Amino acid sequence: MRNKKVLLITGPAVLIVCCIMVFVIVACTSGGDGNGAAEEGETPANANLVGPICQGTPLSGAPSYTQASGTHSLVVLELESDGDYGYGFFNGSSYSLPDGWRARYVEDLELVVCVDQQENALVEECKYTFEDGSGTATLSRYSTQVTFRLLEAQTGQEIAADTLVGMPRECQDSEEFLEDTTGASMVGNVYDELEGWLRPFVEIP
Repeated sequence: MRNKKVLLITGPAVLIVCCIMVFVIVACTSGGDGNGAAEEGETPANANLVGPICQGTPLSGAPSYTQASGTHSLVVLELESDGDYGYGFFNGSSYSLPDGWRARYVEDLELVVCVDQQENALVEECKYTFEDGSGTATLSRYSTQVTFRLLEAQTGQEIAADTLVGMPRECQDSEEFLEDTTGASMVGNVYDELEGWLRPFVEIP
């Protein structure tokens, strides 16, 4: 593993206005394809079945969504480059859905979250110099803006929609960079914001 060097900030962070897409979405088990071992009579909620819901195709085998008290399970799908919707929005190393939220089978699936658009924007560059004065490095901060729709699985009808923005932490007075590099980046996420937005629909008293 490479050693890290601590750099000290030499001046105020520089605010910039350009947008650069660098964020990589990592597929993970928390938003997986639902291909577990199904019990008799249960249908795994895989992307081939539930993805078309985001394109307006209802899933008749799913239960209806009501405002009854309790937990109303869901899946989260994202728009892929080929125009279909699939799993992979969540980064499993940093977030997973709350217990009981994720529907693994069609027979339990009431809600579908469609991630329609994701944009990352470079909002700030923080300039640093090595403690020994031998060089400089830049830490870049990226915001993440994500547009969602919440649909009823059985009918494909839209229940709610919103755009959420996640910001990374602020630059510190000193930061660590990998040896032989001149820069690094931080990217915001909207996992917590999405959970808070969904909770009134999913967990009803």
